[in-house]
Amino acid sequence: MSLSDDILKQAEDYLDGKLSSDALKAFELLLNDNQELTDYVLVNKEMRVQYNDKDWSFVNEDSDVKPLENYLKSTEAKALKETIKSVNDDFVKSRSSIKKNYFSYIAIAASIVVLVGYFIFNSSPTSLEIYSEYNNWSNLPSLTSRSDSDNALLVNGEKAFLDKDFEKAENYFSTYLKDLNHPNALLYFGVSNMELGNHDKALNAFNQLIESNAIDSSKGYWYKALTYLKMDDRESVIETLNIILENGSNYNYTEAQELLEKLNH
Repeated sequence: MSLSDDILKQAEDYLDGKLSSDALKAFELLLNDNQELTDYVLVNKEMRVQYNDKDWSFVNEDSDVKPLENYLKSTEAKALKETIKSVNDDFVKSRSSIKKNYFSYIAIAASIVVLVGYFIFNSSPTSLEIYSEYNNWSNLPSLTSRSDSDNALLVNGEKAFLDKDFEKAENYFSTYLKDLNHPNALLYFGVSNMELGNHDKALNAFNQLIESNAIDSSKGYWYKALTYLKMDDRESVIETLNIILENGSNYNYTEAQELLEKLNH
């Protein structure tokens, strides 16, 4: 069954809120008896939501697809929407000579869903997204279980760090490192600055660790790589990861291989 031009005009007025009270009641009765018309109205209502740049119905602030949301609000996505809308508008204008079928609108709506699915499953993760997979600091060595755990600066610094009070932690470790060169304190100091966005300070701390005689000095390369990742400096990340991969005994050798594959994907 094809929908008449008159019914289609009523549907548009219905969606635009232009029907009078009596016309609205009559149209709603018609909706109850005509599944094709109901589908047509539902599809067009959804499409109007999709055309709204301010409110994409399938994306919200708590979702995990913020990169997709950013794309959908980009110039390219808006141009794509306008192209789809233009095709639809041309079709609407031709209704005086062509009987419309709601499956045409379903096809257009489906094309939007396909495009959304493409960008969800094919878009490359951002540097910050990858960084969030690796910024788990639970593998940092505990300072309170060591023989120097009676040092108040280290104890308080680690406690502040675990409480995610990175500013306070940075102050404790900065004070401690003025007098002593402690590999693990350098790690905590560097990571605290990384989290605070003080990337130069973080890199300097990790370079000090690399240049030290500590047995686990290679940890500095891994945390340098994470710092560059947070800075979205992929070239430097890759360069640092390749240094790690020069020696299988370097810290997080396997993780470095995995991260490099993700960056080259």
